[in-house]
Amino acid sequence: MPKVLFAASCDPITIGHLSLIERGAKLFDQLIIAVSTKPTKRPFRFTLEERMAMIGQVTRHLENVEIVPLEDLSASFAKQRGCVFLLRGLRSSLDFEYEYDLASLNREISGIETFFMACLPQHTHLSSSLIYEIASYGQSIKGLVPEGLEEIISKKFTQH
Repeated sequence: MPKVLFAASCDPITIGHLSLIERGAKLFDQLIIAVSTKPTKRPFRFTLEERMAMIGQVTRHLENVEIVPLEDLSASFAKQRGCVFLLRGLRSSLDFEYEYDLASLNREISGIETFFMACLPQHTHLSSSLIYEIASYGQSIKGLVPEGLEEIISKKFTQH
């Protein structure tokens, strides 16, 4: 299969993100993780460098994964990088409605198609925002974020 772009903020990366990345890396020749540089919902909690480093730490076993900053619309950036698809994860029907509209717009403006992948059932409840909330109260995020990142993420959130 051709190249695919997975655009995400990963602020912080969750086991849901990692599952999608690992599964996508098996399906495509190359998976480019484009890490958002412009916040859309709220200010980033981790710097771009911190987010890219965390993603790199947990994906180093995947030889066909590249991590880059995203400084353009994801569809335009994907075309620039020679990607044929955008990879998007779906947690629920609510995600589908939003992602379907986005996929239609991306196809209209750039001609790029979107490859939807359902998340694993045990990850449907996960989001970076929920990880932040749990960690900010000093609760364990073990099993919610990739192994080896629990301390880094918890420390960041309990500093505020």
